Amino acid sequence: MSQRQFKLHGGGIANVPPPRDVRDQVAAGRAAVPSVSFRYPEATVSGQATVWRDESGVDVVSPFPQAGGNGMRCTCGKFSSGGRCEHIGKALHSLGDAYGAVPTGDTALRPGVSMAEVRRERTSDTAYDAPRAPLERMNYSRIQNLRAQRQDTHKEGLFEKQRRGEPINTPSVKPPKDNEGRAVAWPTTFEREGKGGANSDRPTDLHDIADVQYRIRAALFARTRTHYSVLRDKDGGMRITIPKARRAKDGTIPFAERARLADTLGIPAHHSRANGVYIPADTSWRHEMLSRSYGDTPPPIRAARYTVA
Repeated sequence: MSQRQFKLHGGGIANVPPPRDVRDQVAAGRAAVPSVSFRYPEATVSGQATVWRDESGVDVVSPFPQAGGNGMRCTCGKFSSGGRCEHIGKALHSLGDAYGAVPTGDTALRPGVSMAEVRRERTSDTAYDAPRAPLERMNYSRIQNLRAQRQDTHKEGLFEKQRRGEPINTPSVKPPKDNEGRAVAWPTTFEREGKGGANSDRPTDLHDIADVQYRIRAALFARTRTHYSVLRDKDGGMRITIPKARRAKDGTIPFAERARLADTLGIPAHHSRANGVYIPADTSWRHEMLSRSYGDTPPPIRAARYTVA
């Protein structure tokens, strides 16, 4: 494979094969073994990574020779003594972003061995009294149904408490706050004049959902050169997701895409779900997510939070 040179965020230079060449090989059902080099200020990572598609449809990238290539090595002392280091991890995540693959630190994972098989092989390491139920794959619609059933059970429990005359904790609202932790009024407009970025020269009415959708899409594209969709629901909430062409066969967002979106917005990974990142129908939430879309972290206004008193 040919090589291309890229500058790394935070300093350093990477020499890796073009992402399209690797993705085409993986999409054709073959494992790709790209030769890579990452030169950081304090160490150099070089060798071969292995990229392949798991039976579940997830692309995986591994730095270990057990996966089929020569493996990746680092010149730092920590790698010399233990075989692992933060430089390998940093390079692996960069490859995952470039190739749309999930980085793995598991030496047992390799082409032809699925994640489910690895889990089954390790059931002997569990406690002797642990349940031995077989592994079962669930689609997203079934997970939604189970969640709805549990919510119905919870609501029925609240109604039963009410019938018995028992007190019920009610949710309370914590107002939006600034970076100093002081409560502020609910924002009505979003402005970032002078900070640069797409459409930064004009304010946005946070009650104008169509304009909020447009600005989030424009800001994300300006930063990542990647297209995102911002969908509105019937209750006024919004969801940041990806176009249908990049979704999995079941309509969900691949893990690598979810991780990339969470990293772009600067939010915890578990907030980026299989159907996207949800924005409640609240102007403070719209303000915070607009700020995050532009890369303003921490955002100048933290959204309101709803808690049970």
